[in-house]
Amino acid sequence: MDSAWRNKVKICSIDWTDENTYPRENEQIVTYDYIIGSDLVYDKEIVPSLVHIINLTLKTNGIFLYVCRKNRDGHYFVIPFLNLSQDLYEAKFSEFSDASNFVMMRCQKY
Repeated sequence: MDSAWRNKVKICSIDWTDENTYPRENEQIVTYDYIIGSDLVYDKEIVPSLVHIINLTLKTNGIFLYVCRKNRDGHYFVIPFLNLSQDLYEAKFSEFSDASNFVMMRCQKY
């Protein structure tokens, strides 16, 4: 990561159902100006937990950007890019070339 961005960008691995895993500083849950997510929901039962963490960690007037496929079937690959040749990548992920298959949502907290 570029050193100019090192203190401005944070990547987190969080269990949405466990507030003990939420990012904290001085024992307070950290809030952010922007949160970016992609393909976060594979089971509708987890949506309330996602809404909860976004609500807790997004600053007032903060923006949550989310990208997902339209009409997804729930199937996904685990570590899909690992050891793929360019030809195999294009065969497996050719749908990425058609932007109309994706939805981007922009949500702002008031």
